[in-house]
Amino acid sequence: MMQKLNRKIVNLFWKLYCYKVLKAICRKGDNIDIKLPITIVNPKNLTLHSDTYIGPEAWISAHANVEFDSGVIIGPRLKIYTANHNYLNDVAIPYDGVTILKKVTIGKNTWIGGDVIILPGINIGEGVVVGGGSVVTKNIPDHAIVGGNPAQIIKYRDVELYNKLKEEDKIYLKLKTNNKIDFSTKYD
Repeated sequence: MMQKLNRKIVNLFWKLYCYKVLKAICRKGDNIDIKLPITIVNPKNLTLHSDTYIGPEAWISAHANVEFDSGVIIGPRLKIYTANHNYLNDVAIPYDGVTILKKVTIGKNTWIGGDVIILPGINIGEGVVVGGGSVVTKNIPDHAIVGGNPAQIIKYRDVELYNKLKEEDKIYLKLKTNNKIDFSTKYD
């Protein structure tokens, strides 16, 4: 009985902490859906544009700026790093006391699968798909589909179809919010 009560108290404090963090995000667009729990270091450095979804258990280290353009969908357990130690020095090993900060940008209408890790300084282009479990160590060009550790380009989206859907404003989270999308299951 006491263990159950303790668990409820811990969950309540965790939810309060998460809501406090979410309120601290300075720049937010419309139609933002963030699932709890979430950890954001320096939420004032996080910019979320409209029609963005972040899955549960995301961990975003926004020591430097992190920007999600509109239409971004993030799977569960995303990790974003914006800081690193300086190992290229003549002061100490394995690194000195300098922290190197680099912005991370995620382009418009990008889908990032579950358990993805994004390293400092990465720019992910528009319409990109990042496969689950990938480690993004280099910039990704527009419309690329990537996967692996380190993430490699597998192929590219059909750009003509992508542009047609974008022109028609068929953005997943907008359609979902307005109940204009079919949620049936398809098996291959």
